[in-house]
Amino acid sequence: MLNVDSDEKDGLVDGDGKGTLQMGSAIWDQPQTSYLKIVKKDKTTGETVAKPGAKYVIHDVEGAYFNWYMEDKTSEEKVDYINRFGNLVVAYTNGEMLGSYENPYVTAERKDSDGRVLGTYVSTTTTLPQGLYILEEVQAPEGYKLLVLKFEVENKTNEEQAVDLYNKDVNYNIVVDNSRTTKQMLTILADDLYTYDKTIQASSREEAVLLYTVSDSVANKWTDLKLQIKYGGTSAVLQLEQ
Repeated sequence: MLNVDSDEKDGLVDGDGKGTLQMGSAIWDQPQTSYLKIVKKDKTTGETVAKPGAKYVIHDVEGAYFNWYMEDKTSEEKVDYINRFGNLVVAYTNGEMLGSYENPYVTAERKDSDGRVLGTYVSTTTTLPQGLYILEEVQAPEGYKLLVLKFEVENKTNEEQAVDLYNKDVNYNIVVDNSRTTKQMLTILADDLYTYDKTIQASSREEAVLLYTVSDSVANKWTDLKLQIKYGGTSAVLQLEQ
């Protein structure tokens, strides 16, 4: 879009046609690239986490990266990519495929010219085309651990039952030593209880998980752990055992 601020005759933009026609002018529409700043915070303390070593995968939700990266590939190559990596942003670099669950992106320290640490960053092998992406943490950074709670969702009836927790806005907070409260992570795991939306067959069970990031000091020293479930103005507390 071209916006006219004024013309050289009277400074107005009402299109009076009294300006000088410029011949041979060209406007180039060039792609624009930029960095994306993401701030990771400790859910317990609220402080920014700027430690290296966190590992991530990137989900290409709308297929923008796949369509761009695989544009010149054969149908067989496209099918092979989907079978191996699903919707992950993966690229070949330095003799390996980077960005998969087996070889995820890893955060590193960002330093100034004097060697002072300014923060951490994670970079892809190439710029990503415009699209919708989800950044999923698969390993906590140095000084933190991933806490995984495992559940079984059971259907005791004689008919299949649809279980939709995704649209129920249920929150699952862990309470450590009756003081520290940490909210569940948002993942795109198919068995994530926070976004659970499945049909369970009659008289059968399905596994589900909840994930949390906790500091080493919490993970190594806690003596009491509870799960606080909140939904629709009501809450319940479950005692958890290690």
